[in-house]
Amino acid sequence: MSRLCRFLLCFHSTLRFLQLKKDLEDANTYKNKIKETNKKLEEKVKELEEQLTKNKSKMKSQKVQLEQLRKTQKAKEVEEEGAKGKTEVT
Repeated sequence: MSRLCRFLLCFHSTLRFLQLKKDLEDANTYKNKIKETNKKLEEKVKELEEQLTKNKSKMKSQKVQLEQLRKTQKAKEVEEEGAKGKTEVT
């Protein structure tokens, strides 16, 4: 094999190696970007889960308050009905 052929084979192998090295670096960069994005998404999911928990708690509290208001209103209506009945009887 001539020196030129050996040189060209070596040169081609070096180019191939450099291309593979660049591809590997690109893949690592992409992987790191994905890891960072996943981390941010996980943080956002955690924030949203916490907000959901707070909102559920507020909603539960509001339901209890609403039920208490309904009971108070119903008792008031019953009391007023009783007062009307007494007034009509007399």
